[in-house]
Amino acid sequence: MRRLRLHHAAESQLGMLPAEDRQVLEAYARGVTAGFVEGGLGPLHNLAPRAAHVLEWDAVDSVAWAMYTAFLLAGNWRSEMDRLLLSRRLTPEEIQVLMPSAAPERSHATKVQESVVSAHFFDAADPLDQKETRGSNVWAVLGERSQSGAPLLANDPHLPLTVPSPWFLARISIQGDDPLRTQDVIGATSPGLPMVLLGRTRDVAWGLTRSPVNTQGFFLEDPRSLEPAGMPTVESVSGQVARVETIHVRGGSDVQVSIEDGKHGPIVGELRPAHAESGELSRTPISLQWNALQEFAGSISAAFAANRARNCTELLEAYKTHVAPAQNLVAADSAGQVCAEVIGAHDEMGRKPSPNAFGSRSIPSIAEVGMSVVANANQDWTLPGMSRLAGDWDRPFRYARILELLSLRPKHDVQSFASMQYDTVSLEAQKLLPALKQARAVDPLSLEALRILMEFDGNMRADSPAPLIYTAWLDEFTRSVIGERVGQTLFSEFYGRRHFRQAIEAILLDERTATQWCKSNRCQQELSKALARAVARVSAQQGSAPLLWRWGRAHRVSSIMPAVPGNQFHFGMGPEVGGDISTVQMTHFETVQSGAYPTLLAANVRFIYDLSDANSSWFVHFGGLDEGPSSRNAVAAEEWKNGLYRELRFEPRGWGQSLRFVSQ
Repeated sequence: MRRLRLHHAAESQLGMLPAEDRQVLEAYARGVTAGFVEGGLGPLHNLAPRAAHVLEWDAVDSVAWAMYTAFLLAGNWRSEMDRLLLSRRLTPEEIQVLMPSAAPERSHATKVQESVVSAHFFDAADPLDQKETRGSNVWAVLGERSQSGAPLLANDPHLPLTVPSPWFLARISIQGDDPLRTQDVIGATSPGLPMVLLGRTRDVAWGLTRSPVNTQGFFLEDPRSLEPAGMPTVESVSGQVARVETIHVRGGSDVQVSIEDGKHGPIVGELRPAHAESGELSRTPISLQWNALQEFAGSISAAFAANRARNCTELLEAYKTHVAPAQNLVAADSAGQVCAEVIGAHDEMGRKPSPNAFGSRSIPSIAEVGMSVVANANQDWTLPGMSRLAGDWDRPFRYARILELLSLRPKHDVQSFASMQYDTVSLEAQKLLPALKQARAVDPLSLEALRILMEFDGNMRADSPAPLIYTAWLDEFTRSVIGERVGQTLFSEFYGRRHFRQAIEAILLDERTATQWCKSNRCQQELSKALARAVARVSAQQGSAPLLWRWGRAHRVSSIMPAVPGNQFHFGMGPEVGGDISTVQMTHFETVQSGAYPTLLAANVRFIYDLSDANSSWFVHFGGLDEGPSSRNAVAAEEWKNGLYRELRFEPRGWGQSLRFVSQ
């Protein structure tokens, strides 16, 4: 984070904000600091010292937090480096099988010699590792497809399941004499930011999904071009002058890091001598170009303006200045409009970040282009009037299933949308199962497991053994076929973060690809051996009777929560869940050797909005509303598991507490 210089960029961007937006951030910061110092934030004051200098929050911290969130939602820097790492062992055609790209030529780093770097290219990026499936779902229908006669909209962001949650639900109502500055908005805020990021005003609701378009690029810099990023200075590894920053470590020694700027952005690491095959490339600095580090002031102001929007048109206008992160926006208003747009800055051809690259490619209303529904699940999304975007897209199984479910009813309501958000049918499983069912069982346990799969319809239910057999089988097949080709050291860098399901599909369903990756005809021997290893692993965990196996038992939620007392963290096992990485109820799992597939990423909050009434909105939230773990968090997790939605109302049916602030 120090090398990325987020705080420095945030200071610059804060200074470019309109005065009224800076005033909001400053007032919010004063309130946060006062709450910490006075113990006004409930259990939080028990988890940290109460000294003002330790807990002081500043307006620039809010901007920096927004940038950090954007960094987490970007991540194509990791895809570029992954392709570079793979280039040491694989041909470009093999890399395209493992990591298909809409613009495979776009990587800056791969234009350097393909043998530049080995598996561990630099340690600095290791803690910044990204999960492959950090996405979301959003869809909407026009009033003609709604029981209420008004548009319906559903949204569920997929993020790590943590307690406290990354979302805090709130209503922010600001009244005043200036109608352009008043607002009444309700939904999900991010602690640290004084605005609703996902939610609705009284007349327009919106949802977002991550857009994996190109916003970042790695560059191998010429060491002679480096510039110092401030003072004091020392000689860096490149022989140039660099700024030195000190990180104070509680209970340990200080750590000093050098901060440098390359031609294309901050230096985030370097190729070390052991990793470079050419003496000329030894200690080559790596810089990161990222649109969010450019000087702009749009994203914070865009979010404030969105909180004041009264219809689709005003909402789209608000987001025209948004830069990072790139997002897919779907919105609906009480006047009957449903609109969609890709918001944020990116380079259409995937060559370099470029602010405001889309201009005015929004759709004012989907009705204008003859559509009654619109949906996005992080798939390659080319809206009418838009040219194709470059990016590392999710596979379209969730999107296709959403459209399939929308087509099953002439009209939808809140209940049908809620059922869709909990749908666990995997179109990916339905596509792969015919190839799996052709394999031979080599032992009695494998034969019994294969018989169960013969009846499997692709529904990844938590109480069924078939999803576990299917997942464990693909897991073992991936480890052997792809792991052997890539090499176990490099494979361990990817697996879990990436599941390589698109590569598995190509290997199993395309005879030419199968010949390139497997030694036996149509991978039959590899499949049979993988099934035997899979059932042996599962039986060690859940017994020797496959009919009694259960997917949910291996696929329980593993959430991160603070321990009490103190501020240490631990993993807590939550409820059993269904679904997998390709279902609408997306539950991204880790692949571990124990035969368990714990869920770490899922839709931690779900929203449904009926635009017929300002108070007809619903949510279910994994983390609950507590700042720390408690029995109420456990209740919220059970409600989340079982789909027990709560009302999201501007006028609650009853007040637990109320506290009014009056400026003087």
